[in-house]
Amino acid sequence: MSRVGVFTFPPPSPISSNNRGDSYSRRKATREGPRDRDEAAMAAGSSSSGDVAASSWRPPRSCDVYRAELRLCRSLSNRFHHVYTYGEKPDCSPWGRDLDLCHEWERTGNELAKEALRANERNRVAEQHKHPPVWKLRSRPPEDWHLPLADEAAGK
Repeated sequence: MSRVGVFTFPPPSPISSNNRGDSYSRRKATREGPRDRDEAAMAAGSSSSGDVAASSWRPPRSCDVYRAELRLCRSLSNRFHHVYTYGEKPDCSPWGRDLDLCHEWERTGNELAKEALRANERNRVAEQHKHPPVWKLRSRPPEDWHLPLADEAAGK
């Protein structure tokens, strides 16, 4: 046992950090899908590098991220905030559609699902970059930054 301050920590377990013993590790260890086949092909030294490059494409986000975004979108607090801010309920259908596409890609490696997922991500990024910044960024401070403000000078 190691001691840090008043806290005592047990020694690290001999189990590898990859095997955490939770359901995520069990799912990951038993997962079979396009990714596993690609990793096996790469390990075996597939001769056609174009086939491996084309088939080893992975979604820009994992399916768990799409599931978390959908869950957040459907949450009561997000709905309340969205209705308060915009006056309407949030549209969670894009996250559900992307989750379905991601699962389809993971299960079957469908090229149509892959292209639709890529297009949705491109649209999402373009939407984020559509709005210009609110503040103009400065390269240096104003010349009179050290002088008192006009309100402070008038009040004294």
